[in-house]
Amino acid sequence: VGVGSVDAVYNTISEMVDEKFSLLDYSVKSVTGGTDALASVEVKLRSATNEIYTGRGSGMDVIEASAKAYINAVNKIAYYADYNNR
Repeated sequence: VGVGSVDAVYNTISEMVDEKFSLLDYSVKSVTGGTDALASVEVKLRSATNEIYTGRGSGMDVIEASAKAYINAVNKIAYYADYNNR
C-alpha cells in the first residue's frame, strides 16, 4: 500500500467500481528521452475470480499514464465479469 499520488488515483478509481481486484504489478518506463519524455505504464490486476488482467497506458505525465493503465485493466475485469454473467 502506497501513500503517493498514483496510489491515491488507484484508490479513487477502485472506489468507483463494483468489481473486486488487487494490484499485482506496476511498471513505469520512459518511452522517449528528455524533459518532455513520454511515460509508459503497465499494471497487472488479479480479479476476484483469480484471473490476471494487464492494462497499459501512456502520457506526458506519470500519474496520467498510471491512471490510463489502471482503467484499461479495470475495464477488462468489468467487461469479462459482465460477459460471464450473461
